Amino acid sequence: MPVFLQMNNYFNDFATALLVTSALVIKFLARSAERHGHVEAVSYFVDIYPKLAILGRLSVWGMIITGMVRLFSFQEFEWAEAVGRGQEGLLVFKYFLLFAALVVGGYFWWQLLRKVGQLKELVSRGGTNSTISPERNRS
Repeated sequence: MPVFLQMNNYFNDFATALLVTSALVIKFLARSAERHGHVEAVSYFVDIYPKLAILGRLSVWGMIITGMVRLFSFQEFEWAEAVGRGQEGLLVFKYFLLFAALVVGGYFWWQLLRKVGQLKELVSRGGTNSTISPERNRS
């Protein structure tokens, strides 16, 4: 059972990191498509965004599922081990960082939803062969 709990905790940490990194990668792709200036590049990004957003959904579900297991086993597995080693402060700091990553990742995804909406609007106004004006909306 301890091996399962340890693996679960690693997957929970991984899902949290995936939420942040997937949002950053998609945000960089959106910015690159917008800077390219052609409706085709932006339109392509808008078309592939739903497929890319699967990473965000998977990470949130992974965090929920593994987080529930982690929550129920926290006191006997993680807390007891940290107390035994005198590392309570480090454990609290680790969870502070994980919570901050969750908040930052959620914020990045919220920004992405707004950006994709703006890019969809630009594509619908731009036609198929035009160039998008270089609006540098850094939301």
